[in-house]
Amino acid sequence: MASIIRSGSAAARVWAAWMRSALRPKDAVAASVYESEQHLESVEREFQDLDSIRPMPKFTKAMKLYRNQVRDAQFQNMESLQLLLSPTEQPRGTIFGWKEEDEFAEKNFITRVNYFGSHLGGTYGSNDNLLSHLSKDWSDIRPKQWDTLHEKIISTIKTSLISSSDSPLQSGEPISIVVPGCGLGRLVYDIGESLKSDSELNQMSVYIHGTEASTACLKIIDSLFNAHTQEFNEFSIHPFATQRKNNLSPSSRLAYAKGPLPNPKPQSEGLGGRSGVDYSFSAMTLDELKQLEETTDCVVTCFFLDCTDAVETIKDIFDCLRPGGVWINCGPLAYHDWGLSPTSKELALAVEESGFELLDNGIHQLEEDLPYFERPDSTLVEQTW
Repeated sequence: MASIIRSGSAAARVWAAWMRSALRPKDAVAASVYESEQHLESVEREFQDLDSIRPMPKFTKAMKLYRNQVRDAQFQNMESLQLLLSPTEQPRGTIFGWKEEDEFAEKNFITRVNYFGSHLGGTYGSNDNLLSHLSKDWSDIRPKQWDTLHEKIISTIKTSLISSSDSPLQSGEPISIVVPGCGLGRLVYDIGESLKSDSELNQMSVYIHGTEASTACLKIIDSLFNAHTQEFNEFSIHPFATQRKNNLSPSSRLAYAKGPLPNPKPQSEGLGGRSGVDYSFSAMTLDELKQLEETTDCVVTCFFLDCTDAVETIKDIFDCLRPGGVWINCGPLAYHDWGLSPTSKELALAVEESGFELLDNGIHQLEEDLPYFERPDSTLVEQTW
C-alpha cells in the first residue's frame, strides 16, 4: 500500500494483510444479476396487457418494439455490469509487508484495490446507481460541469500544497492525498493526472488513496484501473432503461453511454503503472484513517460530508492530517440520515473548533448549478442522484 495507509506495528500489518487474503467479499456479480432479473420481470409486468387491449395494430406493434428494445437494453446492462464486477484476480507478491507489496505492484503495473471491510447492499451499490455513476464519471455523456468542479478542486490543491508558504510537504517525501467516499474513482484519477504533469512538483511522487465502502464500486474501480489484465476495452450501457415514467420518446429511456472516457488503465511505466503517481483504493473508514495520525497532506471530500455524521467526520479529517495539512470539501448539505443537520454557518464553527483555519474567507456557494446526472428528453425536469 501507499505510505498514507502504512502504519502500526509489524504484527498488526501481518494480521491485516492475512485477513485481506483470507476473507472475501460477498458475490457482487450474483447480487447484480439477481437485481437485473427483477428488472426484467418488471418489464414483463409493464407490458403484460398488450395482447388484451382492443384492436389497435399500429399502437400494439410500436409498443411491442419498444418492449423488445427495453428488454435488450436491460440485458446489455446486465452483461456490462457482470464484466465490470468481475475484475481479473491480481497476483500478489507477499502478505508480510507493505514494502514488498508496493514493489510487486509497481513491477506488474497494478493499481492496488483492497476489499476488506467493504459491503454489498444499500442504494449506492444498486445497478441503477452504478450505471448512473459510470455515466457521470467515465462516459461520453458526462456533464461538463463536473470537469469544471474537479478543475477548481485541483487548482485549490495546487495552491495549497505547492504555492503556499505554509505547505505541509516535506522534502523528499511523496505528496499524500486521501479522497474518502471516492465512488468510482474519477476524482482520484483527475487529481493524479493533473499533479503528475505539474512542473513545480520537481518529479515528486504522488500517492493518492481513495476509500469507498461499496464492494461493487471497488470492483468496478479494479476493472477500470487494471483493465489491461483482462479482455476489457470499453463498456456500453443504458443508464435509464428501468425508468418507465416521463419519457418523451423511446430514445429517452434507451439513451446509452460509452466509456471509459478517459481510460484510467496504466499507459506507461512508473508507480502503479503510471509515471509519478500511485493510485490505491480500499474500504478504510475515516475512523480507521485517523489512527494513522498526521500521515496525510490533503483530504478531499466531494459530495461526501452529508452522507456521514458531519461533525465527527470533520474531527476525524483533522486527525488524519499533518500539521499544515489541507482539507478541501465540496458538496451539498442534503443530510441522508436523521440527526444533527447544521447549516453552513454552524459547520464553519465546527470546522474552526476542530482545529482548522478557514482559508479564502471560508465557505462559498457554487456560482452555477451542478447537475448530478440528467435524463435526456424527459417530460419532467429531474435529476438522478
